[in-house]
Amino acid sequence: MNHSAYSLAALAVSRTLSGQTLTHVLAEQDFQSSINPAAVRDMTSNALRFLGQSKVIIQKLSRQLNQDARVEALLYIGISQIALGRPAYAIVNAIVDACEPLNRSWAKKYTNALLRSYLRQQETLNQVIVENELGRYNHPIWWINLLKQDWPQDWLSILSANQTHPPMTLRTNKRRISLDEYIIMLDKAGVMTSRYENNALILEKPQSVHNLPGFSEGLVSVQDSSAQWAAHLLDLSPGQRILDACCAPGGKSAHILELADVHLTGIDSDSNRLDMARSTLDRLGLKAFLIKADVREIDTWWDGIPFDRILADVPCSASGIVRRHPDIKWNRRLEDLDSFSHAQAEIMDALWQCLAIGGKLLYATCSVFKQENANQTALFLEMHPDARLLPLTKLSEKDKQLLPNAQQDGFYYALFERNAGLH
Repeated sequence: MNHSAYSLAALAVSRTLSGQTLTHVLAEQDFQSSINPAAVRDMTSNALRFLGQSKVIIQKLSRQLNQDARVEALLYIGISQIALGRPAYAIVNAIVDACEPLNRSWAKKYTNALLRSYLRQQETLNQVIVENELGRYNHPIWWINLLKQDWPQDWLSILSANQTHPPMTLRTNKRRISLDEYIIMLDKAGVMTSRYENNALILEKPQSVHNLPGFSEGLVSVQDSSAQWAAHLLDLSPGQRILDACCAPGGKSAHILELADVHLTGIDSDSNRLDMARSTLDRLGLKAFLIKADVREIDTWWDGIPFDRILADVPCSASGIVRRHPDIKWNRRLEDLDSFSHAQAEIMDALWQCLAIGGKLLYATCSVFKQENANQTALFLEMHPDARLLPLTKLSEKDKQLLPNAQQDGFYYALFERNAGLH
């Protein structure tokens, strides 16, 4: 592999650890024709996925901590690649070569010495990792402790799932093709899948969307099986007036429109993400009324006509999808949860005013932290006596909180009905 790929991956890692999102950083990179973007993404994601163990190893072997962010990033990449069983000495050489453009006279010698020390002491260092929670679980300590508190029986399985590659899951557009028909198309294309809940299709091996038959024609979308519950739980009927608050990038809006002939309004405060939602709907041949607005400021966007159904897929810590976005766990702080939960409560209070009597509001997060989920539900019920929490008929009460596993991401749902005469 061209050592420039390692340089680009190191740049992405260092920029991400400075607070930028990995998705944004990778989208901005200029890939030369000789560099495989998928390889850069893979190296970057693995470096962040296993950052804890790399930090422990570097701290054990080096006295020159935090000398240079790009050099440190190259070490994170090198250690994670070696730990994954990639050709060790080829990786060491590539990392050393990638130091050349940095103009750090010490960097080549430093990275070469440290990585070769790691190779010589790998067995001993693996034991050091096991005995260190940061290294063993590859999550910040506060995150580990909070999962232990919230999920005393499940915290270990959550952390383990977060260190794996996520499944690639599909949702067929039932307006254009049946599930069985699309499975036949995949079989003919040599793409192996298995069925999961809600007729989600999990690919045996992730593919570029360009390799999926009918993707550009709108036959299918990529959407995790946990996220596919949202449209099903809304109890949709033809003719309903639906609001998808915080709708971008449009996957759930599209699913709603695939399932029922409804009048859908989608709102998001981010213009770029709203453009993504518009593109998604266009590809699938679907139409919605999209508005750029802050959903909390209802006077700026609401026409006063109540909605029959509201999906409140609120901003959250995204702690349920960190294997897809491993930068999240390193850039989040414990105090961020207070900020998210405050915004979630404000959004719910605003949206509740827009819901028809007898209407239903589905609260959703891609979080596994109870502060954003069960606690938020309890607070909402306390503050709104006209709200009734409904059973999720398609999910057990236990499964309101979906935890990450081999088939799905972490997600939370709570369905509220607005009752008359209880204001």
